[in-house]
Amino acid sequence: MPVKEKLGWTWGEFKELPKEGLDFILDTTALNKKYEDSKDNPYRWRVGTFQVPKYVNGDHMKNLCKSAIDKWLEIYERQGWQLASKVQVYRGNPFGYDLHSGVALLDREELRVRAIFKNINQPKTMRIEIPQPSTNTLQDAMKAYGVRAVPRNKRPQNN
Repeated sequence: MPVKEKLGWTWGEFKELPKEGLDFILDTTALNKKYEDSKDNPYRWRVGTFQVPKYVNGDHMKNLCKSAIDKWLEIYERQGWQLASKVQVYRGNPFGYDLHSGVALLDREELRVRAIFKNINQPKTMRIEIPQPSTNTLQDAMKAYGVRAVPRNKRPQNN
């Protein structure tokens, strides 16, 4: 018996796709409506992961978790997020991964933390009018405002 018949489908059962435009395939109006409400909401879930050695006793595990959570919270506070809920700690993968090589670390396990944060640095929309003579090129505009291009490998990483 062919695989198609076992699974109960054939290519003929697919309906014809619209002939033009991505808007017909994705309902962008529904997606925009879905995300419109959360656009102005300053509260967001944030999830972090960290690894701890397997088979450590309870007190040592609490200390490791507390130090990892404190670092996690400090990073988000520096980025302009304020903690708005209790921090939840739960188990992730039963073993950790080396971030550089992707190799499984069987002597470590992954824990995850999550919490709701409030964005206290809501970005404001700014309108900057560029003087007419400097609009010839982007480089001219950057020179007029004293802005220097930063190479991609020198840009600060916001993790």
